[in-house]
Amino acid sequence: MKKFISKYFKYFSFFYEYLGVKVILLVALSLLVGLLDGFGLALFIPIFTIAADGITEENRSNLGNLDFILDWIDSLGFGLNINVILTVMVGLFILKSILKFFDGIFKTKLQMEFVKKLRYQMVDGLGGMTYKDFVNLDAGKIQNTLSGEVFKVTYSFLTYFSTIQYVVMLMVYVTLAMLSNFQFAILVSIGGFLSNFIFKIIFKFTEKASVGVTAFNHEFQSYLIQAVHNFKYLKATDYFSKYKLKLKSIIDSIEIQQRKIGVYNAFLSSTREPIILIVVASVILVQVNLMGGQMASILASLLFFYRALNYLISLQTSWQGFLAHYGGIVSAMELMEEFRALQEPHLKKPKINQIEKIELHNLSFEYNPSIHVLKKVNLNIERLKTLALVGGSGSGKTTMVNLIIGLLEPTDGEVLINKRPRNEFEKSSYRRRFGYITQEPV
Repeated sequence: MKKFISKYFKYFSFFYEYLGVKVILLVALSLLVGLLDGFGLALFIPIFTIAADGITEENRSNLGNLDFILDWIDSLGFGLNINVILTVMVGLFILKSILKFFDGIFKTKLQMEFVKKLRYQMVDGLGGMTYKDFVNLDAGKIQNTLSGEVFKVTYSFLTYFSTIQYVVMLMVYVTLAMLSNFQFAILVSIGGFLSNFIFKIIFKFTEKASVGVTAFNHEFQSYLIQAVHNFKYLKATDYFSKYKLKLKSIIDSIEIQQRKIGVYNAFLSSTREPIILIVVASVILVQVNLMGGQMASILASLLFFYRALNYLISLQTSWQGFLAHYGGIVSAMELMEEFRALQEPHLKKPKINQIEKIELHNLSFEYNPSIHVLKKVNLNIERLKTLALVGGSGSGKTTMVNLIIGLLEPTDGEVLINKRPRNEFEKSSYRRRFGYITQEPV
């Protein structure tokens, strides 16, 4: 069960994490809209019947198990005539339109709330990372996810919940079709299920291409950041003429993946309707010619399936749109997981109001066991005193400053603040006591 939920509801749980039960309410609204639309549509059959030769037991049976709708109208005490049925039908469609209007507003509100919470969480996650872990992350991935991929996630939200709404509407109409004519509905459902295997193959290819686009976008952003950051060197040495070939190569790769997605979309949009019509036409021929069914008995079911097949087309289009932006969700989920795993611990500790003295005792630091940057360093830094760190390039001056202000933690030894270990104080209040001019351009 857990594997089933993980496979088919992974993205639903991702959205649920930010919006809670509101997503359930959105689905419930879709269900109600579908039921009202279906009941209103069912009333077209008795309208045609009354216009022809009035309501009879034989004509009532054409609605199948949906004849309870006529029983309900009859129980209102106004009788079964074309005026009453038309009034009820119009009332149902007006009520459906009102609910659909609120459904659209509610969906827009949820979209804005989701995007806002996601961006807030990403910004908080970025700010809460340890510096050592931050420098090991791909800067291109961070920038691309927080900017370009967030828009993909926004569109994914719209298409994902549109898909869920279409699934709900499809299930409503298939259920109503089965209540109307079970045999015909089962045959069409089997045909629709078999034709879906063709679409599943295209969906799989689209999903793979979408992830590829996101990966190439990360790489492009990473190389672009390096080009901007080191533009002076690249320009001075004319190395940019070679470097830009790498950028263009990635651009070509992105274009190839996007072209694939475009081809898959074109194939789906051009083949959906013919496949669906072939299925329906085949079932009608089987039902009438081989099983001896009457067109009148399948008319209501056919009407529901016409509506259902429209939603099936919309469902496949929406799901294809979701898969085309699927890479954005994968990127956002991966980055959030990395942020959560690399957060700096925030414990309640005393704050530092003033630093009188900083002492380094036998301080050692290494980025990995084979690279010793600092070894057994002892240093006293007193308030209102000037201290200069002098040494060759790569001797560890910047690393020592990063250790002093708490961006890095020593591998061995300790840092004392006012004769107390630094880890006894709140890091944020400690860092606020520093003015820091970095070597990097800001």
